[in-house]
Amino acid sequence: MRIGIDIQALQTENSRNRGIGRYTRSVIENLLSGFPNNSYHIFANRTLRAPDIDPQIYPYTYVNYEQIGSSEINDLLLKTTFSSDNIDAVFIPSPMEELDATIPSYKNFCKQTFVICYDLIPLLFQDRYLSDPTMNSLYMKRLLNVQNADFIFAISESTRQDAIKYLNVAPDKVLNVSGGVSSFFKPIDACDRARWLEGFAQKFGITKPFILYTGGEDWRKNIEGLVKGFSKLPTDLRNSYELVIACKVSDLFARELKGLASSLGIEQSFILTNYITDEELRALYSTCSLFVFPSFYEGFGLPLLEAMACGAPAIASNQSSLPEILGVPDQLFDPSSNEDIARVMQRILSNEPLRKRAAEESLQQALTFTWNSVAQKIADVFADYKPLDRTTILFNRINHKESKIQAAYFSPLKPLKSGISDYSQDLLPVLTQHFDLDLYHDEGYSPQLTSDHNLYSYTQFEKQALSKEYEALIYQIGNSEFHFYMYAQLARYSGISVLHDYYLGGLINAISLFRPELGVTLAGELKHNYGEKKTSEILDLLQRQKLDISQDFPRLGIYLNRRIFTRSLGVIVHSVWAYKMAIKAYAYDNECIVHIPIEVPPFPIQQSVQEVRFQLGIPTESTVISTLGFVHQTKRALPILSAFKKYVAHYPSAYLVYAGGTEYLEAIDLNNEIKKLGLEKQVKVTGFISSADFHRYIAASDICLNLRFPFNGESSASLVRTLSARKPTVVTDIGSFADFPDDVVFKIPQPDQADEVEEIFKALLILTENSECRASLGTNAEKYVTREHAPERCARLYADFVKQVLRSRQAKRKLLVDHVGRELASHSTDDAQALLTCFAKAIDTN
Repeated sequence: MRIGIDIQALQTENSRNRGIGRYTRSVIENLLSGFPNNSYHIFANRTLRAPDIDPQIYPYTYVNYEQIGSSEINDLLLKTTFSSDNIDAVFIPSPMEELDATIPSYKNFCKQTFVICYDLIPLLFQDRYLSDPTMNSLYMKRLLNVQNADFIFAISESTRQDAIKYLNVAPDKVLNVSGGVSSFFKPIDACDRARWLEGFAQKFGITKPFILYTGGEDWRKNIEGLVKGFSKLPTDLRNSYELVIACKVSDLFARELKGLASSLGIEQSFILTNYITDEELRALYSTCSLFVFPSFYEGFGLPLLEAMACGAPAIASNQSSLPEILGVPDQLFDPSSNEDIARVMQRILSNEPLRKRAAEESLQQALTFTWNSVAQKIADVFADYKPLDRTTILFNRINHKESKIQAAYFSPLKPLKSGISDYSQDLLPVLTQHFDLDLYHDEGYSPQLTSDHNLYSYTQFEKQALSKEYEALIYQIGNSEFHFYMYAQLARYSGISVLHDYYLGGLINAISLFRPELGVTLAGELKHNYGEKKTSEILDLLQRQKLDISQDFPRLGIYLNRRIFTRSLGVIVHSVWAYKMAIKAYAYDNECIVHIPIEVPPFPIQQSVQEVRFQLGIPTESTVISTLGFVHQTKRALPILSAFKKYVAHYPSAYLVYAGGTEYLEAIDLNNEIKKLGLEKQVKVTGFISSADFHRYIAASDICLNLRFPFNGESSASLVRTLSARKPTVVTDIGSFADFPDDVVFKIPQPDQADEVEEIFKALLILTENSECRASLGTNAEKYVTREHAPERCARLYADFVKQVLRSRQAKRKLLVDHVGRELASHSTDDAQALLTCFAKAIDTN
């Protein structure tokens, strides 16, 4: 795994020179030098002092914050830095840093988080540590990072048990990794002993054998109890030793300690060194007669272990983690009893053989605590975890598991008069073999479903997504008003777009005119597709009415669909033509583009042609020619009518059906045109029909027509449905229709290349008179559709593609950008600009 390590504990004033800083540095040094199976990437805070670590050996990367400490902007910047660097997991050695550090909330973060828990002292002693509301709020907020972490490394069994008990952490999510001691801490050479003692006498006034304490002035360190315990030693023993407090303390605390010593009559035997160097500390450990660690509570108690490693005979409190370190019950005392402290001190100091044996045992016990062992335990846990290779649409975390893909599916649904609603109705039953789907639809109607799914209005998406943790959004996008909200939502939430119409000019123009609140404009989309100069030229031609959006844009290749490719995680198209066009135009914008054919279920009508015709009121003995789907000029409604007029002269009993609604026919009155040609009794215009009747009209047909010009980049579901019914079908040799093999469909030239009416007429004659050709087309059509358009195959291709997309770096990058963009939208303009500035220069290698 690529593990990002936050090293602010090596930078903050509160930690860098204390136990947490030492612990953090030791863990990092041992992990990186001894356990290279993972790739470690270290991140530091530019607003703090340089990390206390050698950058030549352990190179780190700075995060360039504009502010000091945690803020919404800084927190987002750190998390996006981890994400943009493709980090698999975040290791936080010190999650409880104070105000000068940037520690975001990692709840629901898209990466696994591992933390070190040193202790829960402020939580256990809130009256002493958290009486300030600001500190209370900060501590409790940061404590959630421990509680919600994927795994907790406790520095002692005492701390582990506290985490389980007080944070309600599962026992298998927290491990005691213990602590180690630096190789620096070892007994000084015997020949140096006299020199050090002479130096201590000169610098600190230590003139007798001494009892040593180091560790800090906090009340829980119980220094006052140690002073009082020392005062209770027998007079002769007390007069033989000095009590040395070797650590930096405040002036106020120094005065309090000296006053206490004076009141107890031991001021002549009490020495306060204040700050000492590490070398001096090691020598004090090595030369003391006894080391005493009287704390009421310690997460680990590193000074005790350091003293033991230097050969100091040691005694300690019997509380929290200290018995684990010392390992000798007889050398423990009750820290709340001054008399008990004195008793154990007297026992060791008055028995020289026992004191020497305690020193030897200290050395042996210290050898069992190594930083290599700590790092080994941590590395073993890392090895048990695998990267989260799937990312939810909200950029939240999910569990790594092989199961159905959790997805939100956006589509027009029945009873909307939409070919895409028919498509979804057929696709959903087989898609559920691979996906766990929630369906989202436009407002204003009640969908009619044939399968069992959760159903929501698209306005409920953000609320639902917070709890659903969708891995993918699937948008079924077409060139109609049913897709207004999808186009706008894609701007906020990237997903898998299924592009049913390659040309989207009608959709975009309609959104611009009728839904301005969605923020999509024709000028803006033209600019996104073609840049400033060409946009100005196109808008000028539109204004002067030299260009028509619906007719001229697709003819000129102005498809207005680039936004789909730049915003989507992946794009599905339904034809080879659209795939080739997309790869040529948008491979740079999107690396995940795929061709998945329209699925076609087995043709449902099993009745005879005569039975179906009787039900529909069609002459049973006629040659029936049908054009199916919405009646439109681009589907060549009038040329078909003219060609049929010529055909009727040869076959007077022929019958023509326009099986679909006429609402998109615009200014043409089709019934009037039929009347002009005297074909009222031989032509039927059904208007919008149900899916069941749609299939009946296919079944009733002898020949089907599926023509297009100009071509808008669509894929025709009605065409593959007619082919699945073995119907010989005439198509225009253009776009996606030209993709079908010549032995599957009967192709005629485009209208600008030949006399369209004559070509339609000739095709009808051939298919009527050549039964062998007709039968061959029908057989080949059924085989082709069964092979290429089987629903199970299409659903499997969907699932494979979505998994591929979600595991791509492109998807992670786009989801990250989405996440940042939505966060920016929630900030003030000034904050958003500051974050953009930060993000632009987010990291700078040291």
